[in-house]
Amino acid sequence: MAEFEDIIMEFENSLKEMQFISYDNNNEQTLSHFAHNVEVHFACRKKCEILAKARDILLQFNFAGDNLE
Repeated sequence: MAEFEDIIMEFENSLKEMQFISYDNNNEQTLSHFAHNVEVHFACRKKCEILAKARDILLQFNFAGDNLE
């Protein structure tokens, strides 16, 4: 990811010059911050998908005990 850091910063500066994004964005709202933490963003999204699938599986079971002999 380090090889893209200069490219990302250059692109981000171009967006600021074109006023697509403001100059006063704090560090957590910048494109470079997102790109630097892309693995974290991917992991969070994947975690939500897995939890949703697990919830769907759990909802398919009858936990009332009706299926006990």
